[in-house]
Order: sequence, then structure tokens, then C-alpha cells
Amino acid sequence: MDVYREIQKDIFGDLYIPENKKIRHLILLFLFIAVVVGGLLTVSDYTQRYDALGIIYPDRGAYTISSDRNGIINNIKVTDGSHINKSDILFIVNSSHSSRKYINNEESYAQLLRENYNNIGRNNEEEISAYKKQLDLIDKEIKSENDNLSSLLTEKKLIDMSLNSNQALYNKLENAYKNKVVTITDKNNAQSQLMESVLQQSSLQRVIYEKKEKIIDLKIQKSTLEEKLKYSSSSRKEKEINNMINIYNNTEKNEYTQLSPVQGTITSINKQENSQVKEGEYILSIIPDGSKYNAIIFISPEIVGRVKLNSKITLHIDSYPYQRFGVISGKIVHISNIPLNIENIYNKFNVKVDIPSYIAIAEIECNDNIRLIPDMTLKADIPLETRPLFKWLYSSLFKNDTGISF
Repeated sequence: MDVYREIQKDIFGDLYIPENKKIRHLILLFLFIAVVVGGLLTVSDYTQRYDALGIIYPDRGAYTISSDRNGIINNIKVTDGSHINKSDILFIVNSSHSSRKYINNEESYAQLLRENYNNIGRNNEEEISAYKKQLDLIDKEIKSENDNLSSLLTEKKLIDMSLNSNQALYNKLENAYKNKVVTITDKNNAQSQLMESVLQQSSLQRVIYEKKEKIIDLKIQKSTLEEKLKYSSSSRKEKEINNMINIYNNTEKNEYTQLSPVQGTITSINKQENSQVKEGEYILSIIPDGSKYNAIIFISPEIVGRVKLNSKITLHIDSYPYQRFGVISGKIVHISNIPLNIENIYNKFNVKVDIPSYIAIAEIECNDNIRLIPDMTLKADIPLETRPLFKWLYSSLFKNDTGISF
């Protein structure tokens, strides 16, 4: 027994090892559990997520149809979800009991045109202005990224020259070492410098690749915005012409006929047959043909810096319980550079939010079980950051991708 204790002391020093077998077994079990738990904390990841409010919205926007005058709406020719062609009759407004009177002379026509010219296209003026602002911001961002890329390419040339120089020096020292002219220390120092140059080159190449990918993404976003701007501008001109024609055709009449300005699908009818309408009051919306549905997501300024482009997200449509219909997957393709205030969000999307929010656009993947309708509300499950569990437990000791400890 004394010999055993001497061996134990030689191995473990002054560490106390109980001689009772049960206690030793408990200690070993505790160590085993600690190792298993530590391993799980090290290899298991946890993704922090953020739930955001959103709606379904067509990528080409929606045409808002409002009443041209005060009166009674009659002969509504369409229903929610019905398809219409351009110039089809939508509804008729009978203004025979309206307080607005028209005089059939040139002065009256001129005054009426002046009044309506300022109002024509007001439904998409904000959209066109927003597209232009986004294009300006993207142009500035592309220029900034190109300038950064130029600097990185210049830096790469210098690193390539340094790498070639270190490679040549290492080759000379390696030959000299073989001939026993220099020591192994000299050779190892040269090898370390060479490896450092290789690592710098590799790291810089990765950064350059990411910059090029970002520039490509920005150019795609710019092209998409230019198409939307062109479409909105051309649609506005058509609407101006149609409105002018309607003004001339209906000024001297009691009945005003509203024609469809575009081919598409009717949605969100707000009035019923024989109901009273006021001038400028919203009646219905039209989704142009060829539109794809995107998710418009409202993101808090506190969290927007941690939401990344191309993140895969999960959408829970409020009208379709996910337990029965499943969920929709999507990918964030755009995040606005400036937040919209509460009033603008409500006027544009008819959604009430508590604070000014950034607008994120997510492309939606198909789900055959779900029929999407504009303005459907949803909850977006957005991933923010993935870390091993032990880093979350000791988060104050680690920094996230932005360099911030939390």
C-alpha cells in the first residue's frame, strides 16, 4: 500500500485522490459528464433569430384606382381576384346628385385640366421618387466599392511583388543551406516571411472576390430598379393620357366611366354597389400581369445592421397557419439605406408600425399549398448570427462579425 501511495504521489503530486472506490467512480463520472457537455457546447451551434412584421407585395407595385368625382358608384364590373384587360370598364360613378357642376365651355375645360394636371400621377410619384433615390444611393455605393476594389488591386500588386521577392530569397537561402553556407535559422526566417506573404495574398484575394461579388449584386439591383422606374414612368404617361380623355369625355356628363389603365388582376375592392364616394377616394387596386410576389419586411433600426443580404428566411403567413399549410421560404435581396417614417409606411403599405423602419425585400419561393394575395400580413423569421453554444454562454468575451461584444 505504501508503494502504491508513493507511485500515486509521483504521478499526481500533492493532489488528493480518494481511496474509496465509490467516491473515485463518482469523480470519474463527473469528469466524463463535464467532457461530454463541454464537447457539445463546443460543436453545437445556435442561431440568434429576429421576428419581423411584413406583407405580401407585388414587385411591380399596384395601380390604385380612386374616384374622379363625388357621386354614387354604380355598375361595378369586377370582383376581387378577377382578371381584366386594359381599357375594360371597372365601374361607373353617377354624379347627377353631386355638388360639383361643370360648364361646357373652353374656359371651364382649361380650368379643369389645370386642376387635374397637378393631381395626375400622384399615386406613383412617391414610388418614382423612391426609385430615383435608391438608384442614386446604389450608384454612390457602386462607385465607393469600385474605388475600394482599385485600392485592393493596387495592394495585391505590391503583395505579389513581395511574394516573388521572398520566394527568390527563400530559394537562394535553401540552396545556400544545402551547401552549408547559411544556418537553418536563416532558412527558417526566410520561409516564415514567404508563408506570411502567401497568407496575405490569399486573404486579399478573398476580399477582392467578395468585393467583385458585391459590385455584381449592386449592378443587378440597379438594373432591377431602372426597369421598375421605366415601367412606372411609362405607366404614368399612359395614365395621364387616359385621364385627359376621361376628363373631356365626362365633363359634361352626369356619369363618369372608369376604365382599367392596365391589364392585370383586381384586388382590395373597397366599395359596394350604390355606395357614396368622394373625389379622390380609394376604390380598388390592380396588380399588373407578370408581377411576382415579394415579401416587404419592416426591420427595426436597432437590428438592421445585423441583417445580411441573401439571408435565407422563413415566412409565416397569418392567413395560413403553418401547422396546416407549412411555411414559405425566401431570400433577402434588398435592404433600404434609410428608414421610412411611420406615416409613409402606413400611406404606402397600409401597415401600422410603432417606430420608423427599414424596408427589406425578400424573394419568395413557391409553395403550392398557399395562394398569395397582396397585402397579406406575415411574420418573417430572420437569422442574425450563428455561434457555438459556449460563445453565447460567454458572449462578453467574444465579438460578432461587426466587432461588437454583446
